[in-house]
Amino acid sequence: MAERPRDPRRSRERTILHTGEPYAPDLDLDADVVILYGINDTLAARIRSWAGQGFACHAMTGASWGDYQDYVYGRWDGSDHSDEIQVGRDGTPITHGGDVYYMHPSPTYVAYLADKALAALEAGAAAVHIAEPEYWADAGHSAAFRDEWQRQYAIPWVPPHGSVDTRYRASKLMYAVFGAALEAMVKLALERATERKLEPRFYVSTHSLLNYAHWNLVAPESRLAALDDCEGFIAHVWTGSARAPCHYRGVRRERPFETSYLEYGALLNLARASGHRMWLLVDPVEDDPDRSWQEYRLDWRDTVVAALLWPEVWRYHVMPWPERVLRGVYRVAAPPAPNGRGASPSSVRVPIDEGHAAEILTVSAAMADMDQHAVEWDCGATGCGILISDTMMFQRLDPGASDADLGFFFGLALPLLNAGIPVQPVQLEFAPTPGYLSRYDVLFLSYEGQKPPSPECHSALRDWVHAGGVLVYVGDDTDPYDRIGEWWNTADGARPSPREHLFETLGLHPFAEPGLHRVRNGGVVYARANPTGYARAVDGPERVIALAERAYQRRNMALSTTGHIILRRGPYVIAAGLEAAAVAECRCLEGPFIDLLGPHLPVVRDVVIRAGDRRLLVDIERVEGPRDRVLCSASRVHNQRRVGRRFGFTSCGPSGTVALTRVRLSSRPRSVHVAGVTAGCEARWHPRSSTLLVEYPNSPTGQVVSIDLGG
Repeated sequence: MAERPRDPRRSRERTILHTGEPYAPDLDLDADVVILYGINDTLAARIRSWAGQGFACHAMTGASWGDYQDYVYGRWDGSDHSDEIQVGRDGTPITHGGDVYYMHPSPTYVAYLADKALAALEAGAAAVHIAEPEYWADAGHSAAFRDEWQRQYAIPWVPPHGSVDTRYRASKLMYAVFGAALEAMVKLALERATERKLEPRFYVSTHSLLNYAHWNLVAPESRLAALDDCEGFIAHVWTGSARAPCHYRGVRRERPFETSYLEYGALLNLARASGHRMWLLVDPVEDDPDRSWQEYRLDWRDTVVAALLWPEVWRYHVMPWPERVLRGVYRVAAPPAPNGRGASPSSVRVPIDEGHAAEILTVSAAMADMDQHAVEWDCGATGCGILISDTMMFQRLDPGASDADLGFFFGLALPLLNAGIPVQPVQLEFAPTPGYLSRYDVLFLSYEGQKPPSPECHSALRDWVHAGGVLVYVGDDTDPYDRIGEWWNTADGARPSPREHLFETLGLHPFAEPGLHRVRNGGVVYARANPTGYARAVDGPERVIALAERAYQRRNMALSTTGHIILRRGPYVIAAGLEAAAVAECRCLEGPFIDLLGPHLPVVRDVVIRAGDRRLLVDIERVEGPRDRVLCSASRVHNQRRVGRRFGFTSCGPSGTVALTRVRLSSRPRSVHVAGVTAGCEARWHPRSSTLLVEYPNSPTGQVVSIDLGG
């Protein structure tokens, strides 16, 4: 097998794939890093197989679950640990399938995971990723958790569903236990690795706070930023999480674009607070194997566009489980029935088609080129955020669960986002960090589904308001969790709701009337309403936008809205037409562009962004560098070179797929040659854009393409 071309970008670890498989040519996306999932007896061989092809190799294992039967049944240390399995209220162990159990992170379990991490490093992994440190909110009934409750609270254990107070305290304990366990595990693994002269790196892969709350899980989200020995994160967002339904104008349905955009934004707070690197994950085929290729494709496009709308990040996890994408067989979308009512996906299952595979590979390659310094927004007002807290995970399930669809959050977020305002989730736990809130002009906040973790958060909001920020508070003080035994109810001058403490800190009367209140250089807009009502009301979005208008007026700014959000990152144009967009709000972009989500990478002159559109384009005239160069490809392109009247490059991609490569040239080519390829190669010239589309079979070892530019 020929030697893979070396790319200096690889050391920057821009793109990741992860797999449980040994190296195979049909899984080779030419990503910068491969993460080998599962730390077991096969790991060393799998690492050698990928490292032999020039890949940086990491390893990944679960924080809360995995093939840890040797630990559960006592083969690891001679002691049975089945009492540490997370258990629901009915006494049933919580499983990820079979005897792959969710575990309570005891000190012994921490030592076990540290051993796993060390084994991965000794097998040749350059880094270890700890995935999904999560506790089911419905757990808290195991012997291990009961013991932990008594140690931490010094009172007898009571069922978490006994009262809102015990529900909150149980989830808060789950959160603290897993946060401390991760910190201890990474520290212990690092110490052991250092003793063996290894130089490891540790990362955490985690779902978003929004998804964990939506799915009734508890995880130490904001605490991850304080893991000094952790060097970064993978934002584990994918179509399966983004399809969690929510309400907008009273309609409950899946909104993968909007939800994934907000999930990525929630996780981005970890990178902002810690300064560590972040990869955003997108997944072409989600965990549910019974959906159609058409559904996978549309949902994946939603998440890709959503991920690319966060320009601070330019690292991406482009494909988890390439074996289920490039080898998988799934349903095809059935044609409409003759009666016009449509039909469900056909029972026929087929592998991925060439065009779909080429689209995924093209986008994956483009994601490796997103470290662009020129950033331009075409959207509504910027500088707007919604404060979120990890405490929203503490208010799930009985007896006083907050809205199951997170209406208290989406009731504020979706009206803003659908007005073209790229609203950002803002982690309340990080508010006291100097400068953390300074990027925002207006912040929305509600305690109808979450609570302030500390009084210092209110002091930080006061300072931000005094400096000119405007806080929009929406709440009606009806949340039963307002009256739990937390700091605002147990400190001097106990208050029946945390909002009252917030208002007192801001210098407002705790029973201030709704409306705009000027506070030093900033202000507070108070709406006495539960934002879940906005989510379920037909006119909810108009009511939220009216609040935003008052807030921006206090900032002496007009609130601008649009039917789209468009971001330029260098030559790339990322565009989303929004659900609320009217026909009159369609946005027309003038090209020429290459449509990376179009069949055969078409060159298009004008692009109209309508409601529901998702576009990823290359603006040909904004591509810098030599005139002769590759603009995009369903492969990773290396070694571009112009020698005399010849231009050439090497193209790498997984076997069994087709490379579509569009090249800008200084003159019409006389001939195109792909070394060693005698069939399946085509070239089509587009004179108006002076670009050439070359089609040829992909090869992981590299196809050498040579173009004769003639005399």
